[in-house]
Amino acid sequence: MVSGFHKPTRCPGHIRAWVAAGGRDSLEQFLQTYTRGADVRDLGVMSASKSVPYSGNIRVFIETAHAKDISPLLVGQQEVVATPGSWFRVDATVWNPRTGTWDSFITDRNP
Repeated sequence: MVSGFHKPTRCPGHIRAWVAAGGRDSLEQFLQTYTRGADVRDLGVMSASKSVPYSGNIRVFIETAHAKDISPLLVGQQEVVATPGSWFRVDATVWNPRTGTWDSFITDRNP
């Protein structure tokens, strides 16, 4: 399946993901991991949206040059994925009182 990630078109630019951190421990773990300057490795397949994001209590804004656009495979969705093992640098994670969410800004560090 991972070899299939080489086929879709790259989708550089800004994409968004939502995380629903259930429970205090899960949220605290996210906030401890996604601190400014941290390098974070996503061992799974990170899925994100090019359009309207889903719901959750953490919004992740990703600046990427290497995510793959899989929208043509999913009718009606604007979906982008990062390959397993992708690295990201955390630029900032801040509380947004207007939306009631934590906003994390990360940058793709993959070659």
